[in-house]
Amino acid sequence: DPPLLNVARQLNLEDYVLALEGGKEDIRPRTVHENRKLLHARVKDSLPPILPDHDR
Repeated sequence: DPPLLNVARQLNLEDYVLALEGGKEDIRPRTVHENRKLLHARVKDSLPPILPDHDR
């Protein structure tokens, strides 16, 4: 899906996932490390065709 691919290229990983989930107000406060781990896991589990391997 080209539009999603463009989003993945233009935004960093956190902003990409937050955009898909509807915004930062829905994310509970966590450490940066925890957020990165959770978001990487979410993207890896649910969006492998969209994000190229070098973005993981």
